[in-house]
Amino acid sequence: MKTPRPWLSLLRELYAPPSPAEARRQNEAYGNLLVNLGLATREQIDRCLAAPADLANPFPKLSRLLIQQKILTPATLAGSVVAHAAEDPDNWIGPYVLVGNLRGQTWKAWDLVRRDWAELTFIPVEEADRLRKRAAVLHPALASLLEIGAADHRTYVVFESIAGIRLSAALRSEPRALIEAIRDAAEGVAALHARGVLHGGVSLETVVIDAAGRGRLTGWGSGSGDVRALGGALYELLTDRPAPPKGAPKAWPKRLSKELRAVLDDALGSRRPSASGFAGDLTSILRGS
Repeated sequence: MKTPRPWLSLLRELYAPPSPAEARRQNEAYGNLLVNLGLATREQIDRCLAAPADLANPFPKLSRLLIQQKILTPATLAGSVVAHAAEDPDNWIGPYVLVGNLRGQTWKAWDLVRRDWAELTFIPVEEADRLRKRAAVLHPALASLLEIGAADHRTYVVFESIAGIRLSAALRSEPRALIEAIRDAAEGVAALHARGVLHGGVSLETVVIDAAGRGRLTGWGSGSGDVRALGGALYELLTDRPAPPKGAPKAWPKRLSKELRAVLDDALGSRRPSASGFAGDLTSILRGS
């Protein structure tokens, strides 16, 4: 995905024009997206595409035509991040439009089929088999794996996009909500483990509190210590300090209750309970608080 051009680029060309056939294809694809997004009607798009040709520029960008005919304003176009991203052919991956980079090889994408947001990650082809096992595990606390596909000789995986707040940005002043989110994520991990699948990427970035207040686990990774990662995330949330790289803390912050210390000591220390056991321990603490 190229660096997004400023919105002034709607009014000027920044690269050598494509061939007439390619320009027409790009305009038609862009017009279809605008119709799908509800930003223009099919009749308006067809009228622009049928506009008399200019010998100097027989196939101007559709966005320019829409502005010239006062169908859309630059502000309206600017308000649609998807429409902007779709103008760059490099952002089209199968039925998805890449809108912005989230982390590494993971992108926020618009799913043209579902008409909803998704997270698309480019992966090595050999990783597809492992993720097919992940796709078979369905649980309310897990983001759903929607598709494993390939386009332009690149393999990708698509997960549903969870609207909410990542724990890395969540307020630390409501410990109960944080414990609940980690407990929910632990239940999702337990569902994975029951099918012989590791998550491998549990962190404050991959756990999201959704609009309903439930913890949802996104992403995946190559690690193996899912339960320790859950414990480490909870420790950091409740103490504002990272968990030790190995073992449990030598001295526990006073703000942690005796019950929480015991649960975290198991998760971070040598005992390492199962994910379901860790979730159950947190549920017991929540019930008693």
